[in-house]
Amino acid sequence: VFVPLERAFPRRSQQTTFRFGWTTDGTHFLVSHLTLQMLTFMTLLPSSAIAGLWQPDALRSTIGGQPTWLQFLEIVVVTDLAQYWVHRAFHRIPFLWRFHAVHHSSRAMDWLAGSRLHVVDVVITRGLVILPVFLLGFSQTAVYSYLVFVGFHAVLIHANVGFDFGVVDHWIATPRVHHWH
Repeated sequence: VFVPLERAFPRRSQQTTFRFGWTTDGTHFLVSHLTLQMLTFMTLLPSSAIAGLWQPDALRSTIGGQPTWLQFLEIVVVTDLAQYWVHRAFHRIPFLWRFHAVHHSSRAMDWLAGSRLHVVDVVITRGLVILPVFLLGFSQTAVYSYLVFVGFHAVLIHANVGFDFGVVDHWIATPRVHHWH
């Protein structure tokens, strides 16, 4: 899906599909991305278990009883805030940076480079980002909708596409803003 978009709307038109480092990123994609997708419980189970220890029924019924579209938007806001602070910690704390530096080691940005991740980075980040979602008691439908969205979004923000998202750049990470990071 993303390769045709990158070819049709490139951010860096001189960058080829088989750029320097694409085999390394491809290996990371197969090992980190696909394996962790199959082993999602590694990142979701701890948060789910913690939420099971503390989750007032009133909170769960209030939040889970909202319309799914509203819960989805709330999840995007909650996870974005959590993602920001976790990501910032990975940049600021030297011990964590050693794991996160793998993600920043790619010389070129495209959909495949986004999968260059250390497994420790992925497990900690996903586990901490999803924890407030489980603690607040969002419905499974809203959570699954978010997981589909964030899977697509994570690949898109790394893609070599030159779309202008306009005002959206101020509200959500887009390729232009994320490439600047």
